[in-house]
Amino acid sequence: MTAIAAAYVPATGAFIIAADGRCASDTLPMVIQTDKQQKIFFAQHEQLAVVYAMTGFARTDDGSFDMVTEADQQIKALIKRSFRDGFDFSTKFYSNIKKSIEDGIKTGRIAQIPLRETLDPQEKGRLSTFFLLGYYRGVPFWRLIPFYCEDSLRNVQVRPETLQLSQFRFACTGSDKIRGMIYGSIPFDPRLSIYRFSLTENSDPFAATTNFVKACSDPVAVVIDPWCRLVGGHIHAAEITKSGFRWLIPPVA
Repeated sequence: MTAIAAAYVPATGAFIIAADGRCASDTLPMVIQTDKQQKIFFAQHEQLAVVYAMTGFARTDDGSFDMVTEADQQIKALIKRSFRDGFDFSTKFYSNIKKSIEDGIKTGRIAQIPLRETLDPQEKGRLSTFFLLGYYRGVPFWRLIPFYCEDSLRNVQVRPETLQLSQFRFACTGSDKIRGMIYGSIPFDPRLSIYRFSLTENSDPFAATTNFVKACSDPVAVVIDPWCRLVGGHIHAAEITKSGFRWLIPPVA
């Protein structure tokens, strides 16, 4: 599990994305494997510059299927090809990832997928969500790509969401309770008040994204939402514009 937040500012043409660094077991007693996991990745080739990150089901316990590896392989295979635009590229990406998941199930590499029981009814069966954003021929694109699967490991579905970029946009995955507190839709715990933030056209995208990840990583967050025990460690953040990619807070080795 991962806390990820991203924002886009049309005035500057910049995307900002932030994520935590914890990799831990989702069963109790929790075992922290590392607090320095890199979860934001960048790739570029001529016409395309893309940032991708993922939360949710990442790999099987025995390592026979690794979603991050699958995504990396697909990005490297597709990035040299020509597409109509960034959305055409992202459609091919999620179609290929869907096939990879289905093949993993068919071949037995994926025998069981841990599904979160705390999701809203409309989100039941959600496996993973990809953030895919960047520039194709200088034009920005952003898609959130969640994958779903039934308990019986049948009927893998993709429900992509295309974010319109004519105005300030923000999206995050992590604790819904913490999101509601930080961005004002539900009463906030005063212990997390330092992270409170208003999302407007004039928002600071760096603060908007990192505040959410910091709040989910705060020890107080575990009291509010036990899911947050899976979030923490080194927060890393990056910016991508037409001019290129740069780390705002680099990952650590």
